[in-house]
Amino acid sequence: SQAARNGTILAVEKLNLSGGINGRQVELLIFDDENDQNKVREGVKFLSNAGAAGIIGPITSQMSVAAVPEANQQKIVLVSPTSSTVNLTGKTDHFFRTISTCEANARRLAIYATEKLGAKRFSILQDTSNIAFTQPWQHCFAGQIELSGGEIVAKEQYDSLEKSYSFLNLAEKLLRQDPDAILVLTNSIDAAMFSQQIEKLVPDIHLLGSDWSSSGNLIQYGGRSVEGFTFTTNLDMDSNAPSFTRFKEDYLARFGEPVMFPSVLAYEASLTFFKALSKNQDPAQMAKVLTSIGKIEGLQGEIVLDSYGDIVRSTYINEVKNGKRVCIFESTE
Repeated sequence: SQAARNGTILAVEKLNLSGGINGRQVELLIFDDENDQNKVREGVKFLSNAGAAGIIGPITSQMSVAAVPEANQQKIVLVSPTSSTVNLTGKTDHFFRTISTCEANARRLAIYATEKLGAKRFSILQDTSNIAFTQPWQHCFAGQIELSGGEIVAKEQYDSLEKSYSFLNLAEKLLRQDPDAILVLTNSIDAAMFSQQIEKLVPDIHLLGSDWSSSGNLIQYGGRSVEGFTFTTNLDMDSNAPSFTRFKEDYLARFGEPVMFPSVLAYEASLTFFKALSKNQDPAQMAKVLTSIGKIEGLQGEIVLDSYGDIVRSTYINEVKNGKRVCIFESTE
């Protein structure tokens, strides 16, 4: 995403202004995988052959699952800011990340929806173009809903890459079983467009989403239709931590727009990779270095990679109120 790319650009620029790594400037090569599995594998091979020491990305879970075998073959590390699929958890490979897996977020949102919102009947909209993310997310969410005494009354799938779908038609199908809430597992623009159709039909229903739905211009495109939209993040975007405050100011000055959470995670992924690079600049050794790197000072506290390159973060429940994102609940259980 553009937000993640910008976070990486800012990290590289600030590093180079401070002297680079061991006196050497870092060069950033950018490759667009176009959300295509063949293209992402091509990108891993291209960047490896170009001499890259590592890759910040991929951004989506589906692209990460497709990229890992090629990364393992090329022996080049992937440090993803935002791929939270459980399909890559607990594996010894060349994949690392600075976001938690989706299990906790899905479970915590389900608990919030049943206990705080009082919802019992749920429908789910799932974009299968990123099924490595959306399938585990909806599975974990549905499991917790059942444990909490609720039920999933309808599910609808579509593929955002196919363009042969109607959000109005999908909305009508998901509303037929009279749900109290709808879980929207899509990108932010699709979430906004779907919300517009829901507003025409049942304007007071609870809309729920993952961090993917909020990672772009949900509010800009959704307008009043996304008022009350409730979603998870793994960052407190209202944090007053000094390093995070400075980052937001630097980001706004550099790109002319407010920071979004993928920018933060990409910046932290870059910091993580830079620390490894400062210890050993051999691409073939980078996975070993990252596995034993220990603590990294992130923008909101320490980041600690486990032996498989995974981390655990808090879950923040956010709601759109008066056209702005507001953090309303934090869960660490």
